[in-house]
Amino acid sequence: MRVGIHNSRHDRRKPALIKRWLLILLIGLTCFGNLPAATEPPLHLVIDATENLVNQLKTNGDAIGNNPRLAFELANEDIIPLIDFPTIARSVLGHHWHHASPEHRDDFVNNFRTFIINLYTSAMVTYSREIVTTADSFRFSSRGWRLGDTRATVVMEFKLKGAAPVKVGYNMHWKGDAWKVYDVHVLGISVVSLYRKNFDAEIRRHGLAGLLKRLAAKNRTGTFSAFIDNSNFQTE
Repeated sequence: MRVGIHNSRHDRRKPALIKRWLLILLIGLTCFGNLPAATEPPLHLVIDATENLVNQLKTNGDAIGNNPRLAFELANEDIIPLIDFPTIARSVLGHHWHHASPEHRDDFVNNFRTFIINLYTSAMVTYSREIVTTADSFRFSSRGWRLGDTRATVVMEFKLKGAAPVKVGYNMHWKGDAWKVYDVHVLGISVVSLYRKNFDAEIRRHGLAGLLKRLAAKNRTGTFSAFIDNSNFQTE
C-alpha cells in the first residue's frame, strides 16, 4: 500500500483500507505507553513499553470498551507525553507555518493535539481486543542506532489475522531530556506527510482560519478520522 493517485476501481475498498490503516496505527502506537527512563536505547524503551501497555489493555480491556473516559486517561498519561506535538504541528503545516501568526500557530498545535488524542482514544475503544490478540506477533528492530545518537528509527512488525506482516516505523529524536516521536510511518505512509497534504488542501480552499475552525468543530463533534482523504489510499 502506498500514497498514490486516485483510482476509481478501488472506491469500494477505500473505507476498509482506511479502517485497516487506523487499526495498524493504533496497534503501533501501543509501543509508546509508560516509557521507562529515557537514557536507555530507544529500541529497549519500545519493547518495555509495549509489554506495559498490552498488560494494561489485558487488565482493563472490557472497562475501556464501556468507558471511553478510561481510554482517554490511559492515552493522556501514557501515550501523549511521548509525542512531540509542536514539531509535528510545524511539519504538518509546512510552508503555511511561516506565514501563520503566533496566535494561529498556538491554536493549531492545541487543536491538532486534541484531534490526535480524540482519534487515538476513539480507536482504542474500538480496537483494544485486536491489540491484545496481536501482541504475540510483535517484533522490533532499530536502524543503525548507536550510543550517543540523538535520532533513531524504531521499526515494529506484527501480523494481523489473514494478512501479511505489517511494519510501523517511528522517527524519534532526543528533545530536552526524553525521546519524542516526530513522525510515524504506517504501511509506508508518513502520518506527517499525509496530514500535510490534506491540511494544505484545506488551507488553499478555506485559509488557515478556516482549517482551525473545522478542526475545532471536529473536536467538539467527535468526527476524528474525516481528515484522512480516501484518495490517499490505493492498493499495489
